[in-house]
Amino acid sequence: MRFMVCFILFAGFCCPLRGQHVEKVYPKGENDPLFGVVATLDGILYSAGVNNTFLRSTDSGNTWEQLSTGEHRFHIAQLVTDGTDLYMIATPYLHSGRPEVLPGEDPFALYKYKTHSNTVLPLSVHIPERTDSSKIIYYSLAATSDALYLSYSWDERGILVSKDSGTTWSKLVTPDSLGERYSCQLYTKPDANDIVVVGGGMEKIYAIGRNGGESWEQIAGPLAESIGLGRSAILYLGEGRFLVRERDTGALLTNGQSAEWSVVSYPPMERIAACAVSPSGTIVFCSDKGGIFSSEDDGATWTTIHPDFKTLYRLEYDLGFFGSNGIVAVNSMGEIYITNDMGVSWDIPRKTPFVVSSLLRAENDNAVISVMDWKTREIAIYKTTDGFASFDLVLVDDFPGYSIRPASTRLWYGLARRGGDSDTLIYRSEDAGESWHAVYVDTDARLLNAKVETYDSERAAVAMTKGLLYTSDGGSTWSWIQRAEWSANYEPVDIGISPYDGAIWYTLHDSTGTYKVVRSSPDFREWHVVLELSKEERQRVYHISRIRPLNTGEVLAVAVLKFASNAREKNILTMYSDDNGDSWQSYEMIRSSDDRETKKDAGATILANGGIITEYYVNRSKIQILSLYASTNYGRTDTLVFETSSVPGVDKAIAMYSDDAISVYYKQALSIHRIDFPEVTDVIPLTSPPLPLSVGSPYPHPVSKDAGSATLFIQSDKIAEVNMTVHNLAGRGLKVLYTGELGADGRYVTWDTGGLAPGTYLLQLASKKGVCRRKVVVVE
Repeated sequence: MRFMVCFILFAGFCCPLRGQHVEKVYPKGENDPLFGVVATLDGILYSAGVNNTFLRSTDSGNTWEQLSTGEHRFHIAQLVTDGTDLYMIATPYLHSGRPEVLPGEDPFALYKYKTHSNTVLPLSVHIPERTDSSKIIYYSLAATSDALYLSYSWDERGILVSKDSGTTWSKLVTPDSLGERYSCQLYTKPDANDIVVVGGGMEKIYAIGRNGGESWEQIAGPLAESIGLGRSAILYLGEGRFLVRERDTGALLTNGQSAEWSVVSYPPMERIAACAVSPSGTIVFCSDKGGIFSSEDDGATWTTIHPDFKTLYRLEYDLGFFGSNGIVAVNSMGEIYITNDMGVSWDIPRKTPFVVSSLLRAENDNAVISVMDWKTREIAIYKTTDGFASFDLVLVDDFPGYSIRPASTRLWYGLARRGGDSDTLIYRSEDAGESWHAVYVDTDARLLNAKVETYDSERAAVAMTKGLLYTSDGGSTWSWIQRAEWSANYEPVDIGISPYDGAIWYTLHDSTGTYKVVRSSPDFREWHVVLELSKEERQRVYHISRIRPLNTGEVLAVAVLKFASNAREKNILTMYSDDNGDSWQSYEMIRSSDDRETKKDAGATILANGGIITEYYVNRSKIQILSLYASTNYGRTDTLVFETSSVPGVDKAIAMYSDDAISVYYKQALSIHRIDFPEVTDVIPLTSPPLPLSVGSPYPHPVSKDAGSATLFIQSDKIAEVNMTVHNLAGRGLKVLYTGELGADGRYVTWDTGGLAPGTYLLQLASKKGVCRRKVVVVE
């Protein structure tokens, strides 16, 4: 079969992936998300974040140095100070030397940074009256000059206090009203002797522990859904007073000197993004419009320091004071902002020039990316010809849109709409985006989806509301090769042009749960539904997201499965055909590299040689871990090849592009990585590995009705309970041929065909691991 030929062709890609090389090609410098900023009493600034980022400035933020963390490698999610030393909740790498996905049951650890000796020490935490403390989750951290406080959760909730800098711990007795089910957020000040605890689930309870929790004062606060995000959502002002920042309006609420809450007066039309209080009691907030405001009287009156400073856009994570007039701020984009005059002027010594919106195409030293200016929110197109060392802006003044599909280094397509949802335009550039001209205009069709195949840069297929539009000469002429009434709820998800015979394949699904794979004849005169998922499969499949015809005739498709029993899990279903869609194998991808669960979204990219790269991300606290897995055996197993970390919400949409079987380019919001797989020097011919399930071609074939029966061979790579059935093309089950145990030795099954009408039928072999289908023709 062609399967064997293809497998031999990319046998090198099937070699172990342990030798893959990962290079950060843009930017070369560090640029990682920051989640905390503090100033010790001697005025030294510290900031920390993911990927072992731990920074210090001894000159009021003019210069920053990366601090050594010794043997420790971690993502720092929270950073506090007692005025002298630093304490952090961090996520250690699972393996040394690179960022790793978080351990499933013990994601957080506690560390201390001793400033006088510049050393990082892990702190052991033991919960009194508990024999096993290994599975607790550290939730919130706060420090004063007298004590260290740590809230935790798992099968119980509580707060620990240490009076000796984390050496020994005791359990803090808290009010019963805080509840037993919910974790607590902690707030305090280094120069205070009180601890503020916020807990109680959706009905937030605010409790102030006087003298480190010896006595308690309890007040009711705003609901949980009202509280803003970020560490500065709640500010403790000392002496039982604190501010709460509302999430939707950004307004400050204060309890003043009483238990009553009121809205603090602040400039109208400004939404507070981050705020902080100085040791002297001065409150400063940054608005989401860039305005800087301060108050000396707990928010009763405000002074406008700067009304609209655009370069301070989105300071949403943390603010801190140092010295008498210094403020330092960090945001999720890895930017550090410094002012030494209470916000009148700001310096930005560490910044991100732009956010990578999409990696449109990458091949060797050439690449095309679309970027977004984080402050102006404008999109632009850049290209590089020197391996990401420098970028040139592509001027697209004569192209009214930014939906660009590069088909080769120089030939680009552009898609745009004019007049709302009316005129659809397709543009072409033959000089890498320097100049554009319209090659197709339609006043009665709307764009739905677009796909440009790199197998032949002259061919392109575009899905519109009227059907499928096609060009075979680089966009000079276009024709409708299929008429169809598609809409936003019923449209092709992915389109593939076969390099083997030029046929077009696409996946189709709608909101009612229809999942199909459609194939054309090479001349586009005939279109056939070659795969339609059964009702049982549709209950598991989210959608068929990718399809790719290979140059040897095989076709691979992948589907994203719906949430499993664990409501956070998603996984990938692989579908494979080596006979032009007449028969299909479908099986869930098996994790071979480790037993860690995958959470949140899952996606996949099919490489030109049949390899599959799958994408997963998992959110923990403020950290998002993104993982890439590579499969070299058509999705039967996969191996971890790359992991990194970022900010939830910033890198949700990840993209990758492969120009061959060796390199994969991987895009994050702040960086681009190239993964180079090992070079193949010794190719050993391989036979096709057994697929999970297989149904052999019946003998004789075509099946003769007059013969009365046909024989076929079925097989499973592992012993499993299977069900062998016959269906008509409408999917209705007609007969059960075999039910029972099946293994690698296989077995022959006899099919009684005497009572069948001539036509096409579907043989289906199913187990818990997957489904195999084969179309057969019954003749007179």
